[in-house]
Amino acid sequence: MNIPVTQTRQISPVTGSSNPTAAEERSADGASDWQPTKPPRARLVLRVGVVGHRPDPKKRPDPDVPRLRETCRKLLLHIRDNFAGVAEAHRDLFEEPVIAPDGSSSGLRLISSLAEGSDQWVAAEAEKLGYELQVVLPFERAEYEKDFDAAVLEEHRRLRGLATAVFELDGSRAREGDSYLAAGRVLLNQTDLLVALWDGKDPQGTGGTGQIVSEALQRGIPTLWVNWECPGEWRIKWGAWRLLRQQMDLDDDLRTLTEEVVALLVPPAANRNGENAAAENAREQYFAERQRTWTPFTPLAGVWTCFRDLVRGEPTPLQTSVPDFMSANRNDWRDDWRGREGAELKPRLPEPIIQWVENSYLPHYAWANGLSVYYANLYRSSFLLIYLMGAFAVLLALFVTGFQGFVGGLLERHPGVHHAAEIIFIIGEVSGISLIIYLTWYGRTRRWHEHWIDYRTMAEQLRVSGFNAPLGGIWEAVNVPSHLATYGNPAVTWMHWHARAVQRSAGLPNIVVSEEYLAGIKDLLLEALIAGQWDYHDRNMKRLGLVDHRLRLAGEGLFIATFVACLFHLFLVVPKGWNGFLILCAALLPALGAAAAGIRSQGEFHRVVQRSRGMREELEQLRESIANVPTRPNELDSQLLQQAAERVTRLMYNEVLDWRIVFQDRPLVWPA
Repeated sequence: MNIPVTQTRQISPVTGSSNPTAAEERSADGASDWQPTKPPRARLVLRVGVVGHRPDPKKRPDPDVPRLRETCRKLLLHIRDNFAGVAEAHRDLFEEPVIAPDGSSSGLRLISSLAEGSDQWVAAEAEKLGYELQVVLPFERAEYEKDFDAAVLEEHRRLRGLATAVFELDGSRAREGDSYLAAGRVLLNQTDLLVALWDGKDPQGTGGTGQIVSEALQRGIPTLWVNWECPGEWRIKWGAWRLLRQQMDLDDDLRTLTEEVVALLVPPAANRNGENAAAENAREQYFAERQRTWTPFTPLAGVWTCFRDLVRGEPTPLQTSVPDFMSANRNDWRDDWRGREGAELKPRLPEPIIQWVENSYLPHYAWANGLSVYYANLYRSSFLLIYLMGAFAVLLALFVTGFQGFVGGLLERHPGVHHAAEIIFIIGEVSGISLIIYLTWYGRTRRWHEHWIDYRTMAEQLRVSGFNAPLGGIWEAVNVPSHLATYGNPAVTWMHWHARAVQRSAGLPNIVVSEEYLAGIKDLLLEALIAGQWDYHDRNMKRLGLVDHRLRLAGEGLFIATFVACLFHLFLVVPKGWNGFLILCAALLPALGAAAAGIRSQGEFHRVVQRSRGMREELEQLRESIANVPTRPNELDSQLLQQAAERVTRLMYNEVLDWRIVFQDRPLVWPA
């Protein structure tokens, strides 16, 4: 594919978000083989979007430009000072900053279309204050430049040349308003704070400043409104759904802006002055994790997989080691983005874009995913052993009480052996119960269950973010129904904070959205995201469905066998010595049946199977929808793909939230 990649000044050879240490370990082609020894932190980045009017005496009076620029400069300076304060006070929360060729490393980023007037005025002031610049264009640059006269065009080109990324959309003059709206929406996807040089009036047309401000407020993006008609005035605006705040005076607005900057950058627990110590500890525990090689608990993590495959009739050896998180996930990641080896598929997207996404997202995803799988296996193996050991303890107790009747005839002449065996069975029973208590206590103390849920939630958010990055990102609205609010809002968790920090660090791709590029994204969504998720849920449904079915049959069969044993004991004359055996069966078999039921209940196999079946059907419908999206040049088909990607993302993330709620109520417990 011959897809144009725009040439701009880059912070690093591949992406402005790369780790400086990692950059030293990249191969010659730019692909990252960075092997972090612990979960990487995100770079501290704050994204400031800018929208505003162009000078046009026919629509509104020309403003006092020097005063307008001075007001914007003061706002940008205040944001920079507060950003620097967060960076200084919370160094331990973020990766060390990337040093640009010019020596700047602020992490402050301005997102703009560099239109005449407001966009260029604010970008010029931001440049002086050391902000990084990324640009969203509604058309290819040659077409967009037709908007400007000679002097304005020169400034546009100068500022664009400073940008670390230029994202050129597939708009056209035939749909000019829609093209400007598409650029505005991409800008909002990349914005944490919006500076709007606006006259305060309702939207006058499609894609104008008024409409972009309205959509920003609907999304809940804090908007710094600089009054076009009174350039010395500004105020913070929120969406109507947020609590109303009285604008008392300029000092009050500045304090509120400081609070907003801190709230955007600092994790929720730390932002609440330690009120949520458990969440803060969970965050720091994640970043203190290490790659597992072998520990006394490593074989335990493999018990679940071994048991699951044994029940399915496809036994596998016990896994006694943990795969390297980066290596294992890198292989799967590259299969998704470059095509399976041997499939003779060309890369779906230009290699620089694939490298940019990989460097931005893979290290974070690989650790979250690898750790979630590790803790999931520990948790599942633990509750499996807890229920099985409960039944085993019943067996040993019955041996102690029924030993005389069952094998007494064999040991009548060896009372010493009988006593020793009885002691062994008692010790075995105590050991089994002790193991149950220890596994339950240790697993809960080490928070295996919570780690699994937290890391899985974060991994899925990072994964879908990577797939959406080539389209300029999407608006992720995390909505939890009110009746489920008691389970916590994921949007105010440390996992969401970290995923958002990774997204901020990644920024925009440096690309021209051409017909070939759209075809590559469409193929990526269909073959890697949709088909990959469909295969996972299909495999999960069949695998756990079979386990659930066979455990249910086993439980029912054990209770029927108990009933038969009771009938034999009640109505038939059995040989001497068999009474103890029948008593053993009558007590042990229900215990085993209860263990099977407990394993099914704790694992929620039936519900997981139902969810996977539903997801498979939903994904099939989405696959058909995406397959029908055209990839024509200059027709804004990128927006159709973005809407489709947003639907897939919402479906997958809502499924994760539902899964999270289901399993939050399933911690390790005693089999009682």
